[in-house]
Amino acid sequence: MDDIDRIEVISGPGATLWGANAMHGVINVITRPAYLTDTPLLSVAYGDQEAVAAIRYGARLSESLAYRVYGKVFEHDPTKLADGRSAGDDWHKAQAGFRVDGAVDDDNFTMQGDLYRGDQMLEQPGGNMRVEGANLLGRWSRTHDDADWQVQAYYDYTARGAPADGVAFDLHTLDFEVQRRLHRDRHRWIVGAGLRYHDYKINNTVPLAFEPPERDLTLGNVFVHDTIALGSTVDLSLGIKGEHDSFSGWNLLPDVRLHWQPTDATMVWAAASRSVRSPTPFDRQVVERLGDVVYLTGNPGFDPEQVDTFELGVRSHPSARVTYSASIFYNVYEDLRTIEPAPEGLLPFRWDNLMEGDSYGFEAWAKWQVTDWWRLSPGMRLLEKDLEFSSGASELLGLWQSGNDPTAQASITSSMDLGASMTLDATLRHVGALPEPRLDAYEELNVTLGWRVSPDLQLSLSGFNLLDSQHLEYPSPSGNQIQRAVLAQARWRF
Repeated sequence: MDDIDRIEVISGPGATLWGANAMHGVINVITRPAYLTDTPLLSVAYGDQEAVAAIRYGARLSESLAYRVYGKVFEHDPTKLADGRSAGDDWHKAQAGFRVDGAVDDDNFTMQGDLYRGDQMLEQPGGNMRVEGANLLGRWSRTHDDADWQVQAYYDYTARGAPADGVAFDLHTLDFEVQRRLHRDRHRWIVGAGLRYHDYKINNTVPLAFEPPERDLTLGNVFVHDTIALGSTVDLSLGIKGEHDSFSGWNLLPDVRLHWQPTDATMVWAAASRSVRSPTPFDRQVVERLGDVVYLTGNPGFDPEQVDTFELGVRSHPSARVTYSASIFYNVYEDLRTIEPAPEGLLPFRWDNLMEGDSYGFEAWAKWQVTDWWRLSPGMRLLEKDLEFSSGASELLGLWQSGNDPTAQASITSSMDLGASMTLDATLRHVGALPEPRLDAYEELNVTLGWRVSPDLQLSLSGFNLLDSQHLEYPSPSGNQIQRAVLAQARWRF
């Protein structure tokens, strides 16, 4: 967390810029460059359910070159089943990594990488599941007054080892992308292209297998996005991405947005866009068995799930102490995944695209600086779904197979500065009832008390899920109990 600069939560579809599967939002985690983390840091946390230790060392090699390295380990106790017994899912992981940032004239470059290994225990005997992986990223950019280039290459390796009756896999990913930004008169262009290559191998088991168990997949894209200044207060953004994957071929992902800024403090916007969820090997190539009986197979003709989204919103900063954003949305879905019987009988079941419908809702958040030492940050989201089966569907499992979503969620965070060295942060959240399988609504509270002992030493005490000793966030037997927890932390810059 100490290396994170900011986290951008971008609601609504983002497929034109981020590609397939960005159907309802994007969470963009942006880390700090190495020259902003050149102070050594030691962080230790211990609680009734987890323990964490991390160390980071960074330095400047010159005015234009800096680096950091880090290491981290953690252990987490098991959750509990609905009847109070241990779920046997305790796990631990160790991770290390580095980042280097440099600049020469107009050129900037970044190189970073991580590696990790961990084990998660499973309830069945011998149920130790190993996870390991590594990644390496390189990025070069050149910036001018009205144009810039960015080229990025990325490699990722991830693997999971499982017990004898579990599925294990190895996955290698190579990704390359290039972007060009231009500012010409009233136009701000972003154009780019990318290619992603996956190579995987799955160790099949009798209950769960994939046919073929190993193969390679490619995902290529080209996109163009233009923001046009129609006047001093109105911008029109037009974008489209063409994306080609090994399963479904080409998909076009367009986006249209209109921004109107009637005052310096207020912006009104409207948008229309299309996103898809691309098919995966689980949709097309899975084979599940009960003993010697095949009861579920993938569908080689499974299509991408599609959503057309329409949004209208306002964002305003009416005073120095208040900021708010509110929007309404309407989603139209096609080709949602269903489970269907075999054409010639009942078994094996197979995936198909025989559900459609819409959803709509409202979301809002705000920040209110009540006093110089107290800030409130409320937020809420309302969601209604109206789905139905398409012609020819068996309606075998009902509409609940599309997901189990609460109609209302809300939260409020209070942040207080208690003098020059103490802070108190509390977040109260409400999650509405889940419709099917049924689960009642619940509320929970997280609180953190922080003490800045000195400029280099910080202590904190956090409590999580304080309103109940334990609660379910998903119905049993699939959901485990989330328990009340306490965590003490010390952070020392040396």
